[in-house]
Amino acid sequence: MQSWAHEYKTGLGQSEVQRLKLYHGFRGSMDATEDFIATSTQQPLQIHLSTVKIEFVYLGKAREVVGTKEEEFVLPKPAKIEQALSQAFAAHPKLSELKETLKLLVNGRWAQENEELKDGDRVTLLPPVGGG
Repeated sequence: MQSWAHEYKTGLGQSEVQRLKLYHGFRGSMDATEDFIATSTQQPLQIHLSTVKIEFVYLGKAREVVGTKEEEFVLPKPAKIEQALSQAFAAHPKLSELKETLKLLVNGRWAQENEELKDGDRVTLLPPVGGG
């Protein structure tokens, strides 16, 4: 198949080529793949392919400070929780006041700041809860 040869020459795998096609709305035949790849592998797109999109969920006091329940962040790969937190603190400076007391969950599991994030991960910020 000619398209596999083009993918091999560019160093892109089949899934990456599919992502390029979806990103650019490519609907041409496989014979046009070489031209498509040649015009689609510019630097901005490579940056797009090397990022992860994560969702932050804010609970309790964190939600009050931020003013929203959820928001998305896009981070460069490899992304760690600490990078995501830095981006959240930069977007919401008052949130950094809770930094020392926040507990972190990734996809419902306890997590540490040095753990790596994958595309689509859900990071929950859980401040201390009190009451009686």
